[in-house]
Amino acid sequence: MAQTINIGIDLGTTNSAIAKFSQGKVDVFSNPTVHGKRTLPSVVGFKKNKIFVGDKAKEYWKKSPKNVVAFFKRKMGTDEEFLIEDLQGSKTPVDLSAEVLKELKTFVRTGEVVDSAVITVPASFDTNQSQATENAAHQAGIQQVFLLQEPIAASIAYANQEKGVEFDEQKWLVYDLGGGTFDVALLEVGDEEMIVLGNKGNNFLGGADFDNIIVDYILIPSIEKELGISGLLGDLKSQSSKYNALYFKLLLKAEEAKIALSSMESYDLEIEEIEDDKGEEHDLELTITRSQFEELIQPKIDETIALIKSLLQSKSLSSSDLKFVLMVGGSTYIPYVRQRLEESLQIPVNLDVDPTTVVAEGAALFAATKPRKIEENSSKPSPSGLTLRMEYPHVSRDLEEFLEARVEGALEGLYYRILRTDGGFDSGLKPLQREIEEDLPLVEQEQNIFEFKIFDSHGNAVPIDNNTIQIYQGITTVRGQTLPHDICIEIEDDNSKQTRCQAILRENSTLPQKQDYEVQVSRLVRHGTDDEIRINILEGPEDTLPQANQTIGYLVLKGTRFSRDIPAGTTIEITIEMSESRTLKLSVYIPLVDQEFKKVFEPKQRSVSLNQLKSEVQNLSSKISSEIVEAQNRNEQVVVQELKEKREQVHEISAKLLTVKADDVTDIRYQLEDDKRKVAQEVDSLTRDKYISAAIQQYQEAKAFCSRTIEDSGSEADKRTLNQLLQQEEGVLKSGSVSRINATTEQLNQLGVTAQMKSPTFHLSLFAHLVDQTEDFVDPAEAIKLLNLGAKYFESRNVKKLEEVNWALLNLLPPDKKSKVTGMSGGTNIRKSL
Repeated sequence: MAQTINIGIDLGTTNSAIAKFSQGKVDVFSNPTVHGKRTLPSVVGFKKNKIFVGDKAKEYWKKSPKNVVAFFKRKMGTDEEFLIEDLQGSKTPVDLSAEVLKELKTFVRTGEVVDSAVITVPASFDTNQSQATENAAHQAGIQQVFLLQEPIAASIAYANQEKGVEFDEQKWLVYDLGGGTFDVALLEVGDEEMIVLGNKGNNFLGGADFDNIIVDYILIPSIEKELGISGLLGDLKSQSSKYNALYFKLLLKAEEAKIALSSMESYDLEIEEIEDDKGEEHDLELTITRSQFEELIQPKIDETIALIKSLLQSKSLSSSDLKFVLMVGGSTYIPYVRQRLEESLQIPVNLDVDPTTVVAEGAALFAATKPRKIEENSSKPSPSGLTLRMEYPHVSRDLEEFLEARVEGALEGLYYRILRTDGGFDSGLKPLQREIEEDLPLVEQEQNIFEFKIFDSHGNAVPIDNNTIQIYQGITTVRGQTLPHDICIEIEDDNSKQTRCQAILRENSTLPQKQDYEVQVSRLVRHGTDDEIRINILEGPEDTLPQANQTIGYLVLKGTRFSRDIPAGTTIEITIEMSESRTLKLSVYIPLVDQEFKKVFEPKQRSVSLNQLKSEVQNLSSKISSEIVEAQNRNEQVVVQELKEKREQVHEISAKLLTVKADDVTDIRYQLEDDKRKVAQEVDSLTRDKYISAAIQQYQEAKAFCSRTIEDSGSEADKRTLNQLLQQEEGVLKSGSVSRINATTEQLNQLGVTAQMKSPTFHLSLFAHLVDQTEDFVDPAEAIKLLNLGAKYFESRNVKKLEEVNWALLNLLPPDKKSKVTGMSGGTNIRKSL
């Protein structure tokens, strides 16, 4: 059994492929049902108790479109289900993806069981979409799964296709325009490995959208004219409409025309048996020219170019800094895509890879670097009672690699020897020790196999399991995959009285990673009640409103789960861990009660209600209008103009929503929600200056309050903490980050309040305030006892005892009343720690 995974799978929107690394090269498996073809259409069909996948399903689509599903990858991570007529039931995108994976496994005719694989996903996939992909793999019987971003896979394949080629710190772009998604990745490649510098993408932009454009703007108007009808577009995409079957037929015709126009200047399309309202059939013939097609898809291509320019700008790079653009994905066969790219970017286009299989090839190369972990437990003792564990890289660009080994068992009188199977290396016989280190020389561009042998004092071989070492020399691989978006928690902001995002794992940081972060409880959580602490995990930019980001999941801790009350100010230690495949783990530890809560986030199905989306779009429009008025009052005309453009974009989204029916079978609602979220983030960015000014003013006020209070009643430790905060002032104020400025302001305020509480006058004033709250206490009898006791301490100026009474009284106030003293209500009940 191979020591590494070796199997790579490109699970595509329109086509998929599977490849294997073996003996230093990659083989893409052929489709056993279609001679000479190395890809599988990602289409699944159902006929009574039969399941068809691939070309058969695509052919069946023409006959029975209500029993066939395609393009389901674009709905991974959503709650969407596809109704299947023959099943009288439905299938999820995960179910359908699992069927494609099962079919791909049949391509492997080498007799091995595919129970581990590297599977590719778009770089722009969010965490829930990635985890849904992993679930599909498990459902298909693939137990060990690594997810690899598609542009990285393509880049690995390119970097390794020419043996012995040296890269001198080159930077290039991978332009991955597939059937359903678009990604652009910026990579830097040296002699040892490649580094991902950044990426951007759109999960709803690909060849399938070009097909839809042909249908919407060429085929439907022609059919409406032929049949003498109108309003066909909405009916075609409605699941309950009699024209819905025609929609899928037209998509196949559009794809046919798109492919033909890559090599022809015009194409004659025939659409047969179109049934009108009276049941009469019509045949339609029309000619589509390449210039028509190019004019229609230009806005989509320009969207991809805008993403590239945005990526380069964010990295302070220009076109001249890049070696080339590597073209990946079937849609890059379209000549206009290449032409438009070269014209706009002035960067050479690289066509040296097969855009349809390069992702699977790169996935297989990456799989050769990942050890299999499905075999029997390698720590199981051999008959000799010895256990051997070894650590070493499975691929290398160096000519020598380091081996670390540990042997468990009775070692006395035993020896070891490491031999390369080609006879080129012999460590010699050495006394067996618990810890062993060896440098292993490698043959270039070869699979180097070593055997770790153990002998007794008489020279007899001692049996030992898992003693083979395999290292392939010459593969360039990636240092680590990067996180496409910030992973944030939602915390309360004492300054704005709202919640904000606090990034824990940052965009473009390398996976896997683990980060700790401390927060504090904002308000009392009473033992045995429904008072709660909410840990909300979001994906998206830190400097935007939580509502504009994508929710991954949350952990709610109610008072019923605690062994005692959790007072305000209690420290909570949060640990967030993300694997290379984007599996997210959350751990919450509360030292006060010595309780730990853990959660592995399952994919949170994305649900988009049309009515809710319409309401959110309307609210966004109103917000933009308010921001325009404020910007006009500040005489910020440039901002006003940009906000008006954003409002126009929102109006366009709203207009499109009006045409979408409740049973629409496309992914338009998800596209429009993404568009709405993007506009909301851009509006936040445009109005950030206003909030930055307000944040800086609040910062200065907090700084003055904290400095004054600590001067009067702070400890030496308080003064040191203040100095540490003030040393960061220049960086904080110049950061342009509202959340960072507010976080520092919050720290200053908390530090000031902490120092203020040490002042004898503070608790005297607080008690006087609490005396006026007599009607609000949840336990009046207990409150009267405490107030009488407090009055004695007040008169005697026993501040230490009065402080205890004050806290007891505060805990008798309802959360909404207590918020008048502590400053906030609602929200997550967590805030940044000092």
